[in-house]
Amino acid sequence: MYFRQTFLVACLTALVASLGFSLYQFNFVNPLIFAAEFYEVAEPVDIQGVGQAEPWAPSDGIERSFYTLLANFLTSLAYGLLLASAMVFRGNSSALKGVVWGIAAYLSFLSRLV
Repeated sequence: MYFRQTFLVACLTALVASLGFSLYQFNFVNPLIFAAEFYEVAEPVDIQGVGQAEPWAPSDGIERSFYTLLANFLTSLAYGLLLASAMVFRGNSSALKGVVWGIAAYLSFLSRLV
């Protein structure tokens, strides 16, 4: 019972976080990625004379957006499960404590990037 509630809360927060981050990414990060991909059009070199297969990549548009959203959701779910399990072991929790824990986790992750 406790696991189901914890997993549900982690899934719901992951959904909200991944949608927010994906919107941010679609508007601000993807244009930079598309500009960089424009310059990465070099053809692969055939060293052995066998011919090289093209690496798989999602097609532009809805498929690429779906995989981006899926990756953001799975990442958010992993962080949400870690945070929710830490809160469960800590004891009593509320919405305010959840927000405080979330901000603390975000700041601790952000401090590792700097």
